[in-house]
Amino acid sequence: MNFEILIKNCIGSGVGEFLVTDPEWNILYRTNTLSFEDSQWNKWAMIYRTDIFEDSDWEIVDKESDKYYRARTFATNQDGDRYFVHHVYDVSDYAGLFRDLSVYSGEWRSMSEFQREIIDNLSADCSECLPLVLRYLKTDTAVLYVDKRKIIQSYELRKDSGIKNITVKDMPAEEKPGIICALPGYEDKYICCCSGTTDFGVSYGLYFRQIKDADTSILPMYSVQFKLFIENSLMREQIVYENEHDYLTGLYNGGKLADMAKTVFPEAGSIAVFNMDVNYLKRTNDTLGHEFGSRLIQKTGKSIISVVGDGVYGFRTGGDEFLMIATDISKEEAEELRSDWQKALQKLNEQDDEPECVVACGLSHAEAPFNLRNILREADNLMYENKRNIKISRGEDPDLR
Repeated sequence: MNFEILIKNCIGSGVGEFLVTDPEWNILYRTNTLSFEDSQWNKWAMIYRTDIFEDSDWEIVDKESDKYYRARTFATNQDGDRYFVHHVYDVSDYAGLFRDLSVYSGEWRSMSEFQREIIDNLSADCSECLPLVLRYLKTDTAVLYVDKRKIIQSYELRKDSGIKNITVKDMPAEEKPGIICALPGYEDKYICCCSGTTDFGVSYGLYFRQIKDADTSILPMYSVQFKLFIENSLMREQIVYENEHDYLTGLYNGGKLADMAKTVFPEAGSIAVFNMDVNYLKRTNDTLGHEFGSRLIQKTGKSIISVVGDGVYGFRTGGDEFLMIATDISKEEAEELRSDWQKALQKLNEQDDEPECVVACGLSHAEAPFNLRNILREADNLMYENKRNIKISRGEDPDLR
């Protein structure tokens, strides 16, 4: 029998070792490409041959040499005799991450499950990766930092507790996966899972608490997936942000106002509308240039942002037109809010030598049930009245822009 021809007929060619055996797996011929001994093959035969009779794929683990093999076995009849042709190839470079076959198979199953969960949650908030860190990296604490427009958010998840979100001062330095880090405010050591900066400038870092005897050899497999999950979430969030916000001031835009007018404000028990308009903007643009006019717009936006919070929303609805709307607020509280905003604007004016930012404001308040359109119109009328009074008080033509 020409065993080389038999091998070509069954398998063709390929990388690895080729063996021909009888039905009892006794070696009749081998190419001796791999380093295992005939005696080692005989040990494998005792383990596997009772389960493999027809064409099939199987795996071998040799704990003594720390080697992993893949094998393909074909059954064939030649001249009335039955033979088995085995193609064995070394996959140690790929399987070396795992200590034994059971762990090897288990980790790959775990990775498949992890990838499915990642795909299922691609539309979730970036902090939703934290439960996956606990589950798949086998830790009890995970921390995610995100620097969103110079505001650093820290998301922490501990075993048997919910996600805690706080604003922090410091962002850990960017590190490679697997590096042990000291996180601000934490005594324990943490391992970097992934960190980086998105194409639109948002920095992030994901870390998990170092557990004694933790196996970090599998971390590279998970790190890439977590990185893609976080960056996809942040990109989606950035798209939503840009769609809802005014690029110059960071306030909500007219589109967001229209949406909240249908979904949020009608549910309020009371409402206060602050209609604002920047005085002297045209004159500033004409005499100093549009750069200085833009600065007045930005300063107005900063003054509003300084007082927005729970139930208080700021909008830029046009070139020099702004709205601030507060829900579930009394008339007295609305007056206090206007006073706080005026103080914030005054403070911003005192901090630089640029042209003074003067903003007219009309305030309208109502208890539910109310007609939002009427409240907006009343606030607009009061704003124009305030604008004229400001100019008159300065000895100016009230119609001068």
